[in-house]
Amino acid sequence: MKQMAKAQQETVKEITTSHERIIETLWNAWKKEQQALKQMIQGQEKAIRQLQQDIQGIQAQAAQERKLMQEQIDELKRMQQHAPRDIESLQVQASEEIKRIHEKLDIMAQHAVAGSARTNPRQSFADIARMSPTEGQNGGVRGPEVVSSPTPPLSSPGEDLFCTIDISGVGDDDRNKAQIGEVRQAIEAAVRTKKEGERWRCAAVVRGARNANIIKVICRDVAELHMVRQAVLETDIPGAKLLRERLYPVKINGANRSAVLDSNHNLLPGVAEVLGQENEVTIARMNWLSDKGNGKAYGSMATRHSSAKKRRDAADVRSEDITMDNANQQSQCACHAEDGTNHSVEHVDCVKCEEMSTRLQVYQLNVRKNDKVHLSMMNDKELEDYVALAVAEPWACTIEGQVMTVPNHHSNWTKMIPTKTREPRVSRWPIRSMLWIRRDLEAEQVPIPSPDLTAAIVRFPERDVLVVSVYIEGRNEQALEAAMGQLHTAIAKFRNGSGRRTDVILPAAPRHENVGRPRGIASTIDLVLASTELADEMTSCGIHPTEHGSDHRAIRTEFDTTPPERTPSDRLLFKNAPWLEIKERVRTKLEALPYGGTVQAQTDRLMSVVLDAINDLVPRAKPSPYAKRWWTTDLTRLRRMYTYWRNQARACRRRGREAADLEQKAREAAKEYHDAIRRQKKAHWDSFLEDGANIWQSAKYLSPGGEAMGDKIPPLKSRDGTTTSDKAEQAEELLSVFFPPLPAVIEDEERRPAQREIAMPEVTLEEVEEKVMAAKAWKAPGEDGLPAMVWKQLWPVVGERVLHLFQTSLRDGELPVQWRSAKIIPLKKPGKDDYKVAKAWRPISLLSTLGKILEAVMADRISYAVETFGLLPTNHFGGRKQRSAEQALLLLQEHIYKAWRNRKVLSLISFDVKGAYNGVFKDRLLQRLEAKGIPKGLVKWIDAFCSNRSATIVVNGYTSGRRDLPQAGLPQGSPLSPVLFLFFNADLVQCKIDAKGGSIAFIDDYSAWVTGLTAEANRVGIQAVIDRALEWERRSGATFEEDKTVIIHFTRHHERTDESPYTIKGQAIIPKKSGKILGLVMDSELRYEEHVKEAATRGLRAAMCLRRLKMLTPRTARQLFVATVAPTMDYASNVWSHRRGVRETKWLNEAQKMGVQAITGAFKTVSMAVAEAEAGILPIGERHAQAGTRLYVNMQALPKTHPLATLRVRETRRYLSPLTKLALAHEGVIARMETIEPYALPPWHRHMVVKYDSDKEAAADVDTG
Repeated sequence: MKQMAKAQQETVKEITTSHERIIETLWNAWKKEQQALKQMIQGQEKAIRQLQQDIQGIQAQAAQERKLMQEQIDELKRMQQHAPRDIESLQVQASEEIKRIHEKLDIMAQHAVAGSARTNPRQSFADIARMSPTEGQNGGVRGPEVVSSPTPPLSSPGEDLFCTIDISGVGDDDRNKAQIGEVRQAIEAAVRTKKEGERWRCAAVVRGARNANIIKVICRDVAELHMVRQAVLETDIPGAKLLRERLYPVKINGANRSAVLDSNHNLLPGVAEVLGQENEVTIARMNWLSDKGNGKAYGSMATRHSSAKKRRDAADVRSEDITMDNANQQSQCACHAEDGTNHSVEHVDCVKCEEMSTRLQVYQLNVRKNDKVHLSMMNDKELEDYVALAVAEPWACTIEGQVMTVPNHHSNWTKMIPTKTREPRVSRWPIRSMLWIRRDLEAEQVPIPSPDLTAAIVRFPERDVLVVSVYIEGRNEQALEAAMGQLHTAIAKFRNGSGRRTDVILPAAPRHENVGRPRGIASTIDLVLASTELADEMTSCGIHPTEHGSDHRAIRTEFDTTPPERTPSDRLLFKNAPWLEIKERVRTKLEALPYGGTVQAQTDRLMSVVLDAINDLVPRAKPSPYAKRWWTTDLTRLRRMYTYWRNQARACRRRGREAADLEQKAREAAKEYHDAIRRQKKAHWDSFLEDGANIWQSAKYLSPGGEAMGDKIPPLKSRDGTTTSDKAEQAEELLSVFFPPLPAVIEDEERRPAQREIAMPEVTLEEVEEKVMAAKAWKAPGEDGLPAMVWKQLWPVVGERVLHLFQTSLRDGELPVQWRSAKIIPLKKPGKDDYKVAKAWRPISLLSTLGKILEAVMADRISYAVETFGLLPTNHFGGRKQRSAEQALLLLQEHIYKAWRNRKVLSLISFDVKGAYNGVFKDRLLQRLEAKGIPKGLVKWIDAFCSNRSATIVVNGYTSGRRDLPQAGLPQGSPLSPVLFLFFNADLVQCKIDAKGGSIAFIDDYSAWVTGLTAEANRVGIQAVIDRALEWERRSGATFEEDKTVIIHFTRHHERTDESPYTIKGQAIIPKKSGKILGLVMDSELRYEEHVKEAATRGLRAAMCLRRLKMLTPRTARQLFVATVAPTMDYASNVWSHRRGVRETKWLNEAQKMGVQAITGAFKTVSMAVAEAEAGILPIGERHAQAGTRLYVNMQALPKTHPLATLRVRETRRYLSPLTKLALAHEGVIARMETIEPYALPPWHRHMVVKYDSDKEAAADVDTG
């Protein structure tokens, strides 16, 4: 009974315990549920508060917009009230002014009639200036050879009918045919052939007044002019060119609309002939200027005449319906005239504008250090086709030693600033002139040692033009003399250095002279100077009509020279592509095509189908707008409004009347326009930063601006001392430097016993798909223009066919032509002094994305074989997993401390291979791959990968033709190149690391060391390393760069060092106190003071750039700080952070504090600890401590073959190394961690496939295989 009772008690006890556990479990579950509900409620409250804040912000914005709209409505009402009074006053003024003008014209006409019999026609200043000295002595009349003729004489001396012939292109052998007498005889013979029985003679044949290569044939009438032009075309003078007939524009105001246009707004047939007959003029072209759709009965139109006299006659015509004004006196094309009613510019088809866009046009403006004026000018679409914009007194400042302007760059222009600038301590303004050259033109900046002169040579097919933007300080004769001397030197050098025709244009501003102002008040004259030959080809030079807000007028100069035409680029909008339609078309086309054939045939079929579908269905991008993204039509309207009021005020002032109200309106319009520019630009920037997707785009604006020429390649200096003259020669020079030939003699290498061949199965679909999906979607594509996104989208359709193509390529050891052709983009090497040398540029190869997918698959397989079978030296870093540059530096530093503990000196020598990838000797690479056990089939495929490669290169928008590369090496942009280069230099790196010495390598950077009691004792060991490296160089066809070779003796005892030089290939290499090893400045005593200074400087520069990005949210600013500023300071911090003392921390904290201010906007006086806490960033010491902890934990997971994993850390009192300190600090932490041995899966391993099904029963029936 007792036992039963005891058993019952135990049972009750167990039941009670079980119930208690159940209750406790339920209680805990209820508590968790309550906690989750509480967190959810808090989150909803937070979201509600955020929504309330957003609503309040929207309400405030709406209120502000309503306020602005009300102000605009009030302004419009005010203008409507005052408009009638303004119009009435203007009408009265105009009527009085017209009356006075008529009175003056009557008086002038009376004087002209009275004096016409005894005086010659008045000559203009330009006519007098054109005379030669002999002409002036003869009364202004040149004495050409005049031959009597039975035809009537010239109609009037003012009739400028002549035919112009350019003989500059005539060669030396045909110069005798281009003499005046020979030209005249040839023309007369051609005319007499058509006029049988008539002895016709030329009226006169003379040379140009300024250009000896111009011959003018004077004609008596228009019929004879046409006959002479036809005769010139029939003459046999090789190289002679007949210049086109000059047309003179005339604007006609108040033309009857119904008499000119039909119901469809087109010109009536024969209207030009009728109008010409009525006014006794010959009209060559005619355009309607006014808005065709406004329904007005009268409007404006433009006509063009082939005769200057008839143009003048037409300009004198006065009638009730038609008035003509000389368009040459306007500062703008008639089709862009300002309309006085709506103050807008209406653009219509205009022949004159079409001709202007194909001529050499230069624009100049003094912006008077006003950034809004400069911004307005650069957003004026009318300037899009100009060759050069010369800007005087631009707004500029110096940031970190670089000159920044506003704007700092433009997609249509190449910026050029003076090669010499003023220091900030001398003047606030570093430059006072600059040039914008049209980006598609080939231009070269000419260095002039002056901040006021900017010169550039613009190269045309048949001539070179030197354009110089000149600023000369007013009333400073010394500055004028200095500028003239520098200009003479530059022009002389320019003319002597070219064997082609050379012209000079000098937009100059300003000089202050007492011209046109009473009582000696100085006026500013903007000048345009041109060489004689080019001045003869000038077609117009006048004021540009559009105002931008400067107190100077913009000058437009046009020459009858045709610059090279633009080549529009066709860009596909893949982000807007109809992928479903494309996939359906590709699927349909591929189903009808076979799988078999050679690798080239399969690739051609696949690419043809895909490219046809892409080109047919993917929309094209519209040409990028000329103006900046922040520019709006409202700003253009305000600019037109300001131009209108400025012109009205100026016209009134020229009539001798002061109109204070018009001047006030012009000033108010300018202020409103400039304020709107500033507001709109700021609003656009704020909106851009508010979008979180733009965070990394905004990071591109962190740098202060870069070089003046940007990434544009200047004319290059060839190795023979000449300079390239065009883009084709630039391309050839770059390709010859990027792909140099191998040495003439390459020593043989002994055959080594080959390792057992490694077996690799056939490529699987899963492998290929993994690489397709892992590829960067929008990375720059190769020549085919297909980014990886295309293959991601089409993979369900083309996957099986791509797999079959890859398998065929690997099995046959062949690659199609498309995968062996590269598109090369030259990039600047940072920090170079002279970018006119091809060595200052480096190539980037853009390859076919489909070929790169297969290369990535093979790189993954070879890397697996390397780590699994130990095919490469363990001390070879870079291009391999778990082998970083920081680990290599730690290994080197640990051996330096070990040598010091043994009272020895470690002497290091570091080499760098010149053109590492491009200089790989293919035969030697294949030989070393076979020796390492790489499958022969794969070696054969790598042979095809490195053979018969070709390339095109892009130089300043010009793409060269495809060129074969006899020595291509390994392509720069291929994912396979790094691991293959490790095999190429593996035997150089293969060296046991022990107490006597060792070596490490990171891709192409090779460093080796020896230890000894003194540096002198290490000399033999270092010389042995040099001999071994040079012997490898001779066998491999590689080349070491002597100027990048560094030798350092690491010791803290000065008596043990030695500065005796070493000789490498005849060049003396002197040991240094410090040198850069893998990006880290290491000094002989490992104090790292120089590196910390450099890191602090880089970090401060990056933080200053971050602070320049205004209106960043704290979250975005912190993200940019962590991604850009901190890594700049903390590179390899585990190597040098142990030397960070109070002074070094202070240096680094300067950048840290500026970054904190950029994030929070805190004052400078805020405590560093408080500011860092508010910004949410770690202090430098804590950040370095965390990096050390991560390093030490990662070291425990390194494979046993890793050099750092085999290091034995011993506690010692002498020369305690950073790794020893790290191990002692984390000794207890590691003991509590679980050790999990990693293992690698082969790339072809079949991964687990997870399938989801909403139906439980259906999921149970699925065959998982």
